[in-house]
Amino acid sequence: MKSLRLVKCRIKDSNYADKFLYLKSLKLSQNSLQEFKGQWPSLIDLDLSENKLVDFNATCPSLKYLNLRENEFEKFPLIICKSSDLTDLDISFNRIEIIPNEIKNLRNLERFEVPSNRLTDIDPVLLLFKLTYLNVSNNLVMKIPDGISNLQDLKNFSANYNQLTKLPEELCKLERTSFSVNGNRKLLHIPDGILALYPSRLNFHLTPAWTRWCFMNNLDLLDSNKKETLLALIEAVDNNQD
Repeated sequence: MKSLRLVKCRIKDSNYADKFLYLKSLKLSQNSLQEFKGQWPSLIDLDLSENKLVDFNATCPSLKYLNLRENEFEKFPLIICKSSDLTDLDISFNRIEIIPNEIKNLRNLERFEVPSNRLTDIDPVLLLFKLTYLNVSNNLVMKIPDGISNLQDLKNFSANYNQLTKLPEELCKLERTSFSVNGNRKLLHIPDGILALYPSRLNFHLTPAWTRWCFMNNLDLLDSNKKETLLALIEAVDNNQD
């Protein structure tokens, strides 16, 4: 057997790893698991979303896709960092406060979903040079770290609904990246270099009403031509939303 799907089966334990040494795909979402352990040498795809997990202590050396969404983790499971082939990790909707520095061992990670946790900083993600997608929305992040421009493969970065107060100028260096920072109500200043990217860089998704207010408070930084361009952009966004 290479694939096993047991969804909504009221499963409470995972004491059967030795019976599935050659299993490549395992989906146990929407059960009652509180821990997941064992040796899973062949497992590539693991979905444990919507359980009650507080502990993940499984060895999965071949793992590439791991979904731990909507569990009860308070700490990032360090053993995950030993799965160096991992490319896709979703650990959203938990209660994690810290991303460990050991995450640097996930050198092949391309997609990292960690929204709706309790993070205050995201500095360790700077060690994930292959990231193409990063979602840290709905946390308590106060600052986008210096060095974010080193993630040159990043295509999508979402930091909606955090505690950001400013955006670093070096975001301009990520020429292929789309940004979303909606709902950061403490964000009262946007650097002139970022504002100047409009309208050629429409991949900055700064569209809610609060952002209009933020733009209006930065208009004094712009010359008359840029000011007209920015106001035209705001009007175009409004028309598109209608």
